[in-house]
Amino acid sequence: MARRRRQEVVRYAQQRPQFHLEALRLLIDTLFARFPELSGFSVRGCDDGGLFVDHVGVSPGFPADYYEEIFREIVAALAELVAEETEVDEILRGRTFARILH
Repeated sequence: MARRRRQEVVRYAQQRPQFHLEALRLLIDTLFARFPELSGFSVRGCDDGGLFVDHVGVSPGFPADYYEEIFREIVAALAELVAEETEVDEILRGRTFARILH
């Protein structure tokens, strides 16, 4: 299901390249909806110009393999979007995405 949603987001970005920020917002919203335990994550830049996901925060008490699943899903979703929308690379660099609590 998550892969299908990512594909929809990428397709949206391809159809309307001027809306790559909206595609990113949809992707981030999807990640937080899929993983209610996810409290936030950061994206940093590498020396070689690439990106890496850093400081993934999840609710306490979850096993390490579940944390790994969340981490892999974040990386896969962002990599897919960056591959299709190169402008998103610079938008992601140095950003922290956090769940909004009301």
